[in-house]
Amino acid sequence: MNLFSRLFNQLYPNQSEEKAIESEVLLREPIKHNKVFLKNYQEWIYNEMHHGLLNDLNEKRALRKEKSTEKINYFEVQNSTYSGFYFYGESRWSSTDYTYLVHYFFEQLKRVEYFLANSVREVIEEPEELKTTELFYLKPALKFRKETPYNQLYGNLEIEHKIVDGETKMVKLMSSVYNDQHYNTAMAFDELLNKLFLL
Repeated sequence: MNLFSRLFNQLYPNQSEEKAIESEVLLREPIKHNKVFLKNYQEWIYNEMHHGLLNDLNEKRALRKEKSTEKINYFEVQNSTYSGFYFYGESRWSSTDYTYLVHYFFEQLKRVEYFLANSVREVIEEPEELKTTELFYLKPALKFRKETPYNQLYGNLEIEHKIVDGETKMVKLMSSVYNDQHYNTAMAFDELLNKLFLL
């Protein structure tokens, strides 16, 4: 076994080299929502289509706190450096619903003075499936960088939306925080979730 094979097997133990080589990046671009997307999103909000998803997330979040070992499609991780949550797509909602939900999160974050620092959509074709990953990187508004210690709000945020063959597989939000003398202590992650899941 050559050096490449050994390294590949260490990094991707469940994937063959042939499959990786056959994968092809079809698209990698910044995400820019056009007027049609924004109009349809506003109609989705106006018709309160987001209520079902948010109610479901709030219920699962509460259940997760009560029964941490139960099989609930909502997961959280929190430690001193990063916090986050993720859940898997369910068939009762479409990938479009989840795409609008991610945009809803983005709109909520703008209200608490975050800005979009970067975004990227990557589409990868594999022999059996088409994988799309949408990533959004958000940071506290620049006004918080004027004097030290900096106000880091809830930390730097990353939202990830994974889609396979047109169906949402996972939505994830992660927050990474600084713990050195240049930054104030980050605000509580639970407080951020209260704002994100607000109806």
